[in-house]
Amino acid sequence: MSRTDVQIPKIPGLGFSHHVGKSDFRKASRFAYKDGQCIYTPREEQEQARMLGDRPLTNTRHPFEMSSSEWMASKNVVQSETSFTPRYALLDKKVLRYFGVYVDTVDPSVIGSAPLDAQVRDNNFVHECTILYYLEDGTMQVGEKRQDNSGMMQGQVVKRTHVPKPVYNEEGWILPNPNEAPNGTASLLNESSQSASSFYTPDDFEIGGEINIFGRLFYIFDCDQFTRDYHDQVLGRPIEPEVVHTARQNAPKDKYIAHVTRQKTAKMELAHRHTAFAASGIIKEEDHGAYLKFLQWDTKVLRFYCVWDDRQTMYGDQRKFVIRYYLANDTMDMVEEKVANSGRTTGNFLKRGRVPKKTPASIVGTGDVHTGDYYTPADLMVGDTITIYNRIFFIYGCDEFTRRYYAQNFGITDMPEYDVELEQQPNAIVRAPVPPYTGFGTQEDSFGSVLYLVPKPPHRSFQKMLDVRHLGVARAAMTTLRRTRRND
Repeated sequence: MSRTDVQIPKIPGLGFSHHVGKSDFRKASRFAYKDGQCIYTPREEQEQARMLGDRPLTNTRHPFEMSSSEWMASKNVVQSETSFTPRYALLDKKVLRYFGVYVDTVDPSVIGSAPLDAQVRDNNFVHECTILYYLEDGTMQVGEKRQDNSGMMQGQVVKRTHVPKPVYNEEGWILPNPNEAPNGTASLLNESSQSASSFYTPDDFEIGGEINIFGRLFYIFDCDQFTRDYHDQVLGRPIEPEVVHTARQNAPKDKYIAHVTRQKTAKMELAHRHTAFAASGIIKEEDHGAYLKFLQWDTKVLRFYCVWDDRQTMYGDQRKFVIRYYLANDTMDMVEEKVANSGRTTGNFLKRGRVPKKTPASIVGTGDVHTGDYYTPADLMVGDTITIYNRIFFIYGCDEFTRRYYAQNFGITDMPEYDVELEQQPNAIVRAPVPPYTGFGTQEDSFGSVLYLVPKPPHRSFQKMLDVRHLGVARAAMTTLRRTRRND
């Protein structure tokens, strides 16, 4: 018996429970499984599905629009009909990867007027991108390949989202209005065409074709091996190598990037050729000069340990340094050794550069004129004294690589090693004299005004209290005995 069969008079002020005549008290579920995921389903769709009943599924739809069980059943006919794998688990981490480019046109005034730019630059910037299509939920992501010194924002072009197809009319394509709905997709989905065909699917991607992603035309010229297998096995559209080769040839190219790439390739080939010739001894040093010297001595550094004694001046001191001589370009720098509690900020003392033997007049105002004579490895010997910008340094040691270098190039095998110890001056503690006792209060109280600006009460000696505690007990006992005798 349903609730409509119950005849209850409608009397004002008289109500009844809505459970009267109800026999099914189960809660109506608003959730249903679609493509292996639990989603909210309105009541109207549930009623429509209940009216249609259970109909056999057909495999005439696109594989992406099919559920995971349908797709697996179509690929494997011996699979059990009761087995079920959620779509997100079946297609998890399954991504189609396409490689494409898009072109930006800029104002010629932004490019520049240099002769090189005028020859190899045009008004178009070509951006190489990677288009990712996630089979799990049909979302897309576009990332741009980074280029060195491009001066433009690069990286992620389109965040992962569902990308709608543009709507075409007589005048051309129309973009969705981003103010009408999130991600700008609602304007493409009207009441007459609300379906998954409004978004891009794998059928819309073609090697050598173009797709419009939020107003930008992307030319697709290649894809990875997994994408090729998907086109061949699932979509039934194999990608031939000739098509990929033709698409790469027809892809837009940036003239400036191609020019820079050719320059880098030529420099790398020249560097490899010079390195090979230098290793084989074919090229002599006088033929290529500084370039061959750089290839031979790059990352090779001579290290000397020196001391600067400046105690003859006011507040002077002994300070240790490390001189680093770079053999690649004959430059030097100096680093001060760190000393604990020295009161100085140690670190880089002399910036790297070529150091003249005589201080130029432009630095000190008077003195010798700089003649272009710089320090070389022959001028740096252990036990010698050198002058760097009017500071005298004594070299007392070097590292093992420096010893081998001088043995091979100068024949010096007995490089001495001097023991230099910095003079440790004891820190004298200056204490103020204690004034005589004034006689007011105890001596400890008077001494508190000497130790502190604001006098503090002296601390009681706990040990003294323990030593004299029996005297207090005896005094208290004598006082009690005296009072008792007086009362008697």
